[in-house]
Amino acid sequence: AIQRNLEDYDWLFWVDCDLFFMNPAKTVDALIHAAFTRTPDASLLIAEDGMMLNSGSFLLRNNAWGKDFLARTVDLLSAPMPQSFQHMPWHEQAPLMYLGLVPSVLEGLQSPSMPGPLSAGYDSHVVLLRQRALNSYPQELVQKTKHALPHDGFEEGDLVISFNGCSSVLGRDFCEDMYQRYHDESIVRLENQGA
Repeated sequence: AIQRNLEDYDWLFWVDCDLFFMNPAKTVDALIHAAFTRTPDASLLIAEDGMMLNSGSFLLRNNAWGKDFLARTVDLLSAPMPQSFQHMPWHEQAPLMYLGLVPSVLEGLQSPSMPGPLSAGYDSHVVLLRQRALNSYPQELVQKTKHALPHDGFEEGDLVISFNGCSSVLGRDFCEDMYQRYHDESIVRLENQGA
């Protein structure tokens, strides 16, 4: 879906189906503007949760870097086994991590004149946002996993709430009830914003 539509927009905003918009007063444009104040090369806006990059929501820019990054991600997912990332536990998040981190490290290895240590950071086109900016989790999930994973929980005013891994941690029935509550609240907030 992203490959088919990226060409038609300056930026494409991917969101998983288990994410709800909770603050219609916040804009995607504000996220993009904030990223550009950090680097004019901003092309992938994404957040980390307590484990790694989380592809539950991200913004990808329609530029040469964005198109190439997307094509390489898809290539890594569709490659034949054992090179494919499609059977990894984190599916598309694994190639996002690989492509976001490894090139900057390899670039340091190829430059013998590079002073100082190798980069341990993301490619300069990748802008990490706080988890709460793009991917905050329900407080119940945060509390249940806090002993092992430092996730950021949803707070009033956050743009979105995301339910990544909710069913596996809190149980399907509990999460479905929570989905419904937040879905209903999201709809009310969107309707009130338009009124």
